[in-house]
Amino acid sequence: MKYNRFWVAALAAALTCSLCLPVSAAQSSFSDIEQDAVAVNADILRLMGVVTGTGDNRFNPEGELTRAEFCVMVTKFIQRGDEVSRYAARTIFNDVTGKHWARGYINLMATPGPDGAVMISGIGNGGFAPDQKVTVAQAVTVLLRVLNYSGKETGFIWPQSYMDFASSIRLTDGVPQDANTVLTRAQAAQLFVNALGCPTKSGIPYYKTLGNTADNTILLAVCVTSEDG
Repeated sequence: MKYNRFWVAALAAALTCSLCLPVSAAQSSFSDIEQDAVAVNADILRLMGVVTGTGDNRFNPEGELTRAEFCVMVTKFIQRGDEVSRYAARTIFNDVTGKHWARGYINLMATPGPDGAVMISGIGNGGFAPDQKVTVAQAVTVLLRVLNYSGKETGFIWPQSYMDFASSIRLTDGVPQDANTVLTRAQAAQLFVNALGCPTKSGIPYYKTLGNTADNTILLAVCVTSEDG
């Protein structure tokens, strides 16, 4: 799915400014989110098409993510969701067969890019553990690769050098610093929104690499509540 760069830029800028909204104005699209910051992050990802919720207008912010679910989110975050079907017909990992619902997403993420690098790796012995919970360190590692960083920049001591580097570019702001912490949906949303404003290896904010430009466009943001709410 393609979306205009000016829209993503506006979303990232809004978060950078912390929206400065009163509680009554920061209402979420999801009925089970109470914290303003989580509501903003979840809505940004919803508008980007990264998440749709878990049903019944719920986001389940404290729900823990699996490695497969995180792959799906990353694939949509980098705007490659329309390529998934091309990767669903082969087997890369022995525990991600044709019966697994996220096979195409996982295969896409594990396929080397033009530079020979992959965004996600298995756990050894040909396995991926798709239904295992994803940790903060694993998620951070993937997002650093999305930002085009490699061990040359992050250091080769995993996970600590990766965590330290992520902290230096503010990727991990607002999320647990314990590398082994299991990632929740709310924490994942924070990581993704942080990534939008993080510098890539080339030095430009990641959101500037997304979508297409739009000229002669006016974007109006009105932070008000009407009489009928």
